[in-house]
Amino acid sequence: MNTSVRSLSLAASLLAGCIAQADAPGLLAHWPFDGSLQDASEHGRVATGEPAGYAPGHAGEALECRWRPITVPSASDLQLSPGLTLDCWVYWDEQPDGHQQIVHKDGEYQLRVDAPSEGGRFAFFVYLDQWEPRVCGPQPKPGTWYHVVASWSGTETCLEVNGERYTSRRMGNLAPTRNPVLIGNISGRLDELIISNPNQARARELRALMEAVPAEVRSTDDHLDGSRGWREWVASSGAEITGRGEQLAARLTGRLGAVAHPALDVDLTGKPLLSVELDAPGAETATVSFITDQGEGSVAFPLWSEGRTSYANLAALPEWSGRLKLLAFSFPDARPERVSLRGVWVSSRPEGRPYLYIRSLAPGRAILRAGREETVIAVVRNLGRATPDVAVTLDAPTTMSILDERAQRVGDLDNDGTAKVTWRVRAEKPGAATFSAVVSAPEAAAGEKKLVCRFTPPLNLPPADYVPEPRPAASPYLTLMHYCPLWKEGTHYGWEKIEGWPERRPAIGFYDEGTPEVADWHIKYALEHGIQGFIYCWYRSNLEPKITQNLGHAIHDGLMRARYRDRFRFAIMWENGCGAGCTGPEDVLDNLLPFWIENYFSHPSYVRIDGKPLLVIWVPSKLTAEAGGEEQTRKLLDEMRTRCREAGLGGLWVVGCVGSADRIMLERMAREGWDA
Repeated sequence: MNTSVRSLSLAASLLAGCIAQADAPGLLAHWPFDGSLQDASEHGRVATGEPAGYAPGHAGEALECRWRPITVPSASDLQLSPGLTLDCWVYWDEQPDGHQQIVHKDGEYQLRVDAPSEGGRFAFFVYLDQWEPRVCGPQPKPGTWYHVVASWSGTETCLEVNGERYTSRRMGNLAPTRNPVLIGNISGRLDELIISNPNQARARELRALMEAVPAEVRSTDDHLDGSRGWREWVASSGAEITGRGEQLAARLTGRLGAVAHPALDVDLTGKPLLSVELDAPGAETATVSFITDQGEGSVAFPLWSEGRTSYANLAALPEWSGRLKLLAFSFPDARPERVSLRGVWVSSRPEGRPYLYIRSLAPGRAILRAGREETVIAVVRNLGRATPDVAVTLDAPTTMSILDERAQRVGDLDNDGTAKVTWRVRAEKPGAATFSAVVSAPEAAAGEKKLVCRFTPPLNLPPADYVPEPRPAASPYLTLMHYCPLWKEGTHYGWEKIEGWPERRPAIGFYDEGTPEVADWHIKYALEHGIQGFIYCWYRSNLEPKITQNLGHAIHDGLMRARYRDRFRFAIMWENGCGAGCTGPEDVLDNLLPFWIENYFSHPSYVRIDGKPLLVIWVPSKLTAEAGGEEQTRKLLDEMRTRCREAGLGGLWVVGCVGSADRIMLERMAREGWDA
């Protein structure tokens, strides 16, 4: 038996010892709350604080919270990491009101009940560059015990409430803090709180494997493949190696199963990227765990299908530095029946295989005419290793003429690089034609995409010097379309994010909506398709008394100067979520409302409902908060209507935008006096 094999056998023995010592793998704390704040786990994390008392619980006694939370000091194993799980029982005598934070570690994770304005539901957050998106469950009702389990796998947040499971994809960068864990900042009762992390049990196993390997048998290779027969690779508990040929084959038998190389000594200087050729049918993500001489960590990464290299960028992890000692792969969100590993690269740039595909194949115009020169545009992308000599070939039926070379050379294409290829084409007669484009390169599988185009008869119309007059479609309804004014170069993103997607090219081309001619095209197309007006997003720039706005070009530079403006209707939606809100009722009445009356509500084309101007507000709950509460909001809306009547406008119709049929929120809006 050689030294490396003996070392790995010793590691397996130590691993078995670790398992035997752990009566509950991953248990970090357990507070039964049976008359005390003692931790029943081996860690002895005694909480501090002055609880309101104890009351009958789901099992024994429970913590009577009454907004008097308790605190547990921070510890490295209580910080957010993949596998973190919160498990507890909660109960309320009355309907929860306001944010109810069951468990909160600021800057890392929080399990709570949202405020009624947000739906009043159970919610779980993890902080990865930002708090959102959260995963939400049901709305708790008084008089019921709820068993709540919240967890983060590294790729997905999961919230389970009385057996009902809710999930949300969630990936990002961790930022551990020293903030304490705040427990029970709620009005109800809390019982049997358990914090655990099964992944930490796996981490202990991996550490034992790594520590059992002598320094003299470690490998400095940064490219790991079957050339050495995969002999250094081992399986942790919950996995079994089934083959060591060109590929490493394994079978997973438990949730904590992983395949690992514990005998590494790789210099990580300038090597932030991990390229992996790994197949695990049924798994959409994989987690790479590592140990270096600077620490340890893990990160989840998307796992692509067979034939495509997957990538994990570890540059943001400070522990990914120094010398790499162990590397392991696991699958927390799935249990694939088989795992096949073909190669691993630790490098400065993507390695593995090129992966070329045609991201987009589209006509250059929305309406194609027979007998006219048109274009077909392909956008190709490489999601693998950089590759030279990329070419794209277009084929078409014999009824089509391709006016450029069918095969066009793109040249070198880097990882995540794109290239656009354009062919001029002409249809000899009207009808449908199917185009086929194929992208190819050495060492890369060819990618193909098809496009069906319909060529309509030529119109033979004389050139026009302006937008033709609209011919409105007859309709008994007032139909309005929401319009977000982002489509002008130099504004927001302009067209930058769309130019690489020719199939998204507007019928009139990439336009500047701050021009009257574009506004008239919009008016014509809208009216001829049964739309009588637009509701424009209206963004306040700041909270200064003098009103200034962002993205006002579509209304002021386009619509207001359009030739067909008087045939069209418009309204505004105050975007008080992304744009600025208000400082209070006086700000609305003295600054915002006069500006709206003068510039919009008094305009003859402005939308009126029962003779009253229409005002839409994006985030009603934000107005409630900034106005000072429910009663103040009701008074504000009434006063806005009064001032509009005094201005000769007949009143004001106020509509709030809502994202769901939330009874609590809608009842509050009714009490505040919203019209809809």
